[in-house]
Amino acid sequence: GAWGLQPGARADLLVVDELQDFQLPWVEALLQRARPQARVLLLDDPNQQLYPDREELDIPQAVRVTTWDNYRSPRQVVQAINAFRLSPQPIRACGPWEGLMPSFHRYQPSAGNLRRTTEAAVRELLAAGHAPEEIAVITWRGRDRSQLLALDSLADLPLRKFTGNYDEAGQPLWTDGRLQLDSLRRTKGQAAPAVVLTEVDFDTLGELERHLLFVGMTRARMSLAVVLTEQAEQALAARLGGA
Repeated sequence: GAWGLQPGARADLLVVDELQDFQLPWVEALLQRARPQARVLLLDDPNQQLYPDREELDIPQAVRVTTWDNYRSPRQVVQAINAFRLSPQPIRACGPWEGLMPSFHRYQPSAGNLRRTTEAAVRELLAAGHAPEEIAVITWRGRDRSQLLALDSLADLPLRKFTGNYDEAGQPLWTDGRLQLDSLRRTKGQAAPAVVLTEVDFDTLGELERHLLFVGMTRARMSLAVVLTEQAEQALAARLGGA
């Protein structure tokens, strides 16, 4: 019973957000819940398409409205997104907050300095005036591959992490902590005043990597720090150079 409809009831207005996360059969099932003359709004962002089993929907009779405006992210973050060409069209910064240019911190997996480098990025945001509760540490890697998600604290702060369990209402259960840590895919659709995007590691900035980086960078409403490997840093530098 999505959106509070009683079983068998049909909607006069249907709004599907984050359409890029839906498979076609899911959308078709939702459309069956709309009346024949219902108004249907389908909202998607191809720059945030993270799943290989999804495809862009083509509805010939639909009225298509496209915008490249961004009202959430600081202008400096939008400038960085455009500089790295993470979007096929430049994003227009419409938000009021100028912010600072994102900071980049290199770590070396072979040197075992991921935690120390991530903690330095967290302390940088703390020194800028952000409270621990305002900072979200977002790891590029999933729950089974992240080194950081196995930790209980970062920068001497207890971590708030998803336990993997849900309450009776279906809401996720979290550990007690002041500094939130979660995976990039689970953080999609959320935002925080300050973000540390960490464990960023890729050799080539392909389509999936561009989308992941776009999602991670746009989670920040005020400040952003990125912790990445030398290979990822070089791939981004190549984008700046026009390669």
